[in-house]
Formats: sequence, C-alpha cells, structure tokens
Amino acid sequence: MNGLSCPVCCKNLDGYPAWCPHCSADLHEFWKSEDFVQELIVALDQPNASVAMQAASLLGQFGDQRAVEPLKRLLGKAGDAYLTRAVKVALHSLGAAVEPERGLG
Repeated sequence: MNGLSCPVCCKNLDGYPAWCPHCSADLHEFWKSEDFVQELIVALDQPNASVAMQAASLLGQFGDQRAVEPLKRLLGKAGDAYLTRAVKVALHSLGAAVEPERGLG
C-alpha cells in the first residue's frame, strides 16, 4: 500500500492501477495527465470533503508551490475540521506559513 487513493471514490489503491478496483474509474488517463498537480488543485473545490482532503494531502506530498495559494483559499472557507487539518498539514509540508488559530477569549 502506497497511501494513494482513488481520486473518484477515495478508497485506497495498491500502486497505480489503470482502473480503480472499487469504482472502476479510468485512472490511466488521470495518472498520465500532463499536469496531475493542476487536477489536484481543481479537486480541492469538490463538495465532498473526503475528495478535497485527499487532494490536499497529495498536494502536500508532491511539494509543488503552485498549490500554496489554492490551499490557503480553501483554508479560509473550509467548514470541516478534518479538511481544515489536512489543508494545514499540506501547507506546512509546502513550507507555507499558516496563520495561528485565534482563541475565543
């Protein structure tokens, strides 16, 4: 297991299969895409928080600085605590400053 998930159903994948064994999504085109990072940036706007979390996690792992601003925008509007955490971890991995959380009092 390499920690990758299907970009469609978010289930764990073994390696880089051409088809997702869970949802049958055609991943061959996804893996060979000219700009996988750009596709992940687009996935940050998915209404499904699990998809956005997976995209944020992968963007943090890839280390491409183009992801910093989209991640910061998502951080400003993320309503899900788990998504917020995933975005903060990704930004930290990218070496980007994350505003500290402000206390309530």
